[in-house]
Amino acid sequence: RHDRLFGAARSPALGAVVEEMVARGLWLLEGRSGASAPTPPEELRAVVAIRDAVRYAAAELAIDEDVARTVMERRSVDPEAPPAIRGAALGYLWSLQAFADEADAQEHAVRALRRASAPETIGELLGGLFALAREEVIGAPALVEALDGILAGQTWHDFLVAVPSLRLAFAWFPPRERDAIARVVLGLHDHAGAGVRTLRRLDVAPEAVTRAVELERRIDAIEARYGLAP
Repeated sequence: RHDRLFGAARSPALGAVVEEMVARGLWLLEGRSGASAPTPPEELRAVVAIRDAVRYAAAELAIDEDVARTVMERRSVDPEAPPAIRGAALGYLWSLQAFADEADAQEHAVRALRRASAPETIGELLGGLFALAREEVIGAPALVEALDGILAGQTWHDFLVAVPSLRLAFAWFPPRERDAIARVVLGLHDHAGAGVRTLRRLDVAPEAVTRAVELERRIDAIEARYGLAP
């Protein structure tokens, strides 16, 4: 995208590097396994680089778009793939408009989210999806509604387990886009007129809030055990 700025437009050497990067990246992506294994952000950025190479350079270089799409289609539904890789593969397809239409894309995303709804995996899957399809997610109220429903149905313990990876996932969005998602969530709960930014601000660190909630949960359990609850 910046080849003219850096004086590298149509450089054969850089073209060969990009071609090899895509081929090697797809090969490595195929080999990633572990149904609950975490995925570092660097690997997600590598998938972003593959996507951008296909998007901007496939017409000029020896990059097979069909091969790349097939790899992503397999990985997006592979139960043995790490959840973030599944999410990234889905985001690759979504961002390159590989689905029949927008409704079909959102349906695939909602299904993937429900399959990975366990507290240990939901944030991982979303991290991969958000890294590749940030703009698409902003315009996908069905996905936001599905996520809201899943989180609302979790126990406190499950929610606290999910929170760290969810925070990392939403870190892919800049503040303005997080505000847009927050407005969708507020609308789902009939609070469309509420101030979004005030809701996002906390007077204490998020980790302190989760520790306090967990402490209160334990105290409630002890009170109930000894008949001390009101």
